[in-house]
Amino acid sequence: MTVYDSRKEIPVPEWFNFTFTIPGGIIYKGENTISNGKFSASFFVPRDISYENNRARITVYFSSPNSDGSGYTENIFVGGTDSAAAPDEEGPRISIYLDTRSFRAGDVVGDSPLLLIDYFDEHGINTASGGIGHRLEVRIDDQPTPIDLTNYYKGKPDSYQEGSVEYHLSNLTEGKHVVRAKAWDVYNNSSTTETTFEIAATTQLRVSNVYNYPNPFSRSTTFTFLQNQLVPIDVDIKIYTLAGRVVKVLRASGVMDRFVRINWDGRDEDGDELANGVYLYRVMARTVDGSNTAETISKLSVLK
Repeated sequence: MTVYDSRKEIPVPEWFNFTFTIPGGIIYKGENTISNGKFSASFFVPRDISYENNRARITVYFSSPNSDGSGYTENIFVGGTDSAAAPDEEGPRISIYLDTRSFRAGDVVGDSPLLLIDYFDEHGINTASGGIGHRLEVRIDDQPTPIDLTNYYKGKPDSYQEGSVEYHLSNLTEGKHVVRAKAWDVYNNSSTTETTFEIAATTQLRVSNVYNYPNPFSRSTTFTFLQNQLVPIDVDIKIYTLAGRVVKVLRASGVMDRFVRINWDGRDEDGDELANGVYLYRVMARTVDGSNTAETISKLSVLK
């Protein structure tokens, strides 16, 4: 459902004061569930309306596995201010991710990552097209002109309070980058959030930030690392004594996550707990087709 602001009457003095009418800007756009042929929606009218107090418009497009259609009405008016509206001085909450929502700040991503931004505000996100400077925007590094994401916003079904944006980034150089997102609520409070990420060429498999936590550990630990592939990878982790004897091999197949986690109960191949001491472990990753490989070595300690 899309709700439009009051239509505007535009005079043209050069044409003997001829007046023509244009539709108002969008003040709400969201998805709603149809139940028994009926639907409803609630939302806060943003401050960025025109205050023309003219007729407005509601447009509906619907679909189901068996039918689809559309309809509209202009039997509404938009204008005025609710003097009893609850005060609000806080901007929206903004969460930024790259490729997946398992993303963490500083993660390595491919050279054309999918930007995912989640928004939430008690009174709703401002996506009205009539307010100057109140767009959903994002900047990469210090680019002078922000990217307007307003038309990419998609509200959560049956909610005016939250929604998200998906947008593919491109033409990014290898290395570290900063992304800053800005949004406004319907009360015209703004918020800005930023995160960092690193671009790595996806042609060469890369493994970085290899850790196990906790370390030292007594009973169990989790191996973690970042990888930069968009295709599944297979992972082997081999644990060695300092003398070079393999005591345990951990395997994970078809891993899609960029941030990889592999748990270990601290037992060897015979099911016995390892003795106290320092051990080496080698992380070996490869694409499923075997065309790309990467490995690294680190240390862990067992302390009971």
